[in-house]
Amino acid sequence: MREEAGGLAVSLISLYDLLTRVIPGSIALIALLWSRQVPLSSVAKELGFEDPLAAYVALLASGFVVGILLTAIAAAVVEIMLQTLARLVPTTVRYTNASTWRRIDAIDRRSAQAAAILAKLAAEVSLCQNLLLVAVLTFVLSARPIGTLTSLLILLVGLFAWVARYVTLQHRIASYESQWLNAT
Repeated sequence: MREEAGGLAVSLISLYDLLTRVIPGSIALIALLWSRQVPLSSVAKELGFEDPLAAYVALLASGFVVGILLTAIAAAVVEIMLQTLARLVPTTVRYTNASTWRRIDAIDRRSAQAAAILAKLAAEVSLCQNLLLVAVLTFVLSARPIGTLTSLLILLVGLFAWVARYVTLQHRIASYESQWLNAT
């Protein structure tokens, strides 16, 4: 039974991992095209796609690649911020990415199901980080006033979503840790 649950957890984590990259990467590409006032259909024709479905599949595949880059950049920026915070306030070192994953690994040794839940939450945090990076880039690179206002709104919503998911992840980790500390 545990092996079946583990396989399902791996499948779900892979799905979350894929969505964490495809969605922000595709949004980044669409935002880039939109900011340059280039319709997706003209890009599809330029690339030789006659079938609109093929163009969307290409957009998703390209979005995945862009999403991988976004993940690397966003994770590095967030880790720099968290490391800086940890140097200023040493008690916050537990919230750095390295510490967070060590804590998740320790929980995984007790419960694969709990670790899978935490991995899902971590994927949501990563998704929010990636979308936040897209919002920042769109805001900074926007040349049109309406684009700037829209980007600012997206930026604020993205910041709120990232903080909310990050706090949820940290709270859930602490909840599992205290549950097992009290049980021993």
